[in-house]
Amino acid sequence: RQLASFGFVVAAYNSCIFSGLSSVCSMGQASFFEALKLIDVFYERSYSAVQVDTTAKVTVVGHSTGGRVALMVAAVKDNPMYLRGTSFIGELDADHQVLRKAASR
Repeated sequence: RQLASFGFVVAAYNSCIFSGLSSVCSMGQASFFEALKLIDVFYERSYSAVQVDTTAKVTVVGHSTGGRVALMVAAVKDNPMYLRGTSFIGELDADHQVLRKAASR
C-alpha cells in the first residue's frame, strides 16, 4: 500500500503462494516465471480494466523468495546465457521469447 500511495502500480501473483508445499513453482525456484508472466500481461495483453502507463520501466521487488525472483528477473534481462543448461530454459525461450522480452521491460 505504501508503494501504491506514491503512484506505483503494485501487482502480485498468487500462483506460487504455497510453493513450499507443492511443486507448482519448483519449490520457489521457478517463481520468477510468474513475475515475468505478470509483466507480459501488462505490456502485451490489453485489458480494459487495467490501465497502466506502459512507457514506464518496471521494477521488481520482493522479500525472501520475492528477492530471489527480483534477482533472477534481472539476471534474465542482463545475461542471455543465464539459466542455460537448466530445466527452465525451455519455458524461458518459448513463444518467441515473450518472457525474455518481459524481463527487458
